[in-house]
Amino acid sequence: MKTDENREWPLCYYLEQNPDERRQLLLHHMQEEPDNEADRIRLKLWEVRYAKRPKNPPQVDYFVKGMLSLITESKVTVNFLNQRQERKNMDLLMKDLCIRDSSFFDRNEYQNQALVNELLDMEYQALASFYYSFSLHDHKYGSALMGTLSMKEEKVIEKLAGDVKRACVITPTTFHLEEEFQLFKSACYTAFCDDFPKQVDFLTK
Repeated sequence: MKTDENREWPLCYYLEQNPDERRQLLLHHMQEEPDNEADRIRLKLWEVRYAKRPKNPPQVDYFVKGMLSLITESKVTVNFLNQRQERKNMDLLMKDLCIRDSSFFDRNEYQNQALVNELLDMEYQALASFYYSFSLHDHKYGSALMGTLSMKEEKVIEKLAGDVKRACVITPTTFHLEEEFQLFKSACYTAFCDDFPKQVDFLTK
């Protein structure tokens, strides 16, 4: 989804997919409204999502990483041999996604919890829309038979719906985390319905 520079704030921020451009848009708006609490939370979420972390390579989108990890976890069979490690994996990816508090983002630092949830919802929707757009136009994602055939767009969208269900329903259910993932699930489903209104039924198949 290409950003329209004429879009008003904050829509222009959430439509922008380039991390550096997003940050510049945010910092510019913070100069115009220096006492805006929502922007301070947005900046913190930007740092959690994109800022380099110790021992990790630069240019990691930790929200995308979390989404991909959720999809991967949906394909793992959890048993007594691996359940401790798998729960540790889930704890880490939930911290990457700000679903659980961490040293990077602690929602208890903010008095207005409704505002925190609202901004997380908007950031999750931006993440989901980015994932849908990137995957839809990625040749490898939209290929079949070991890359020898290209899938029709309708089939790619159906595959995306499957990813959403794996990340937002199957994995949380496996670990009994449905309540903790409710906000994330709602945002990802909303983004899918907005981006693919004619294929909403794919989410219920």
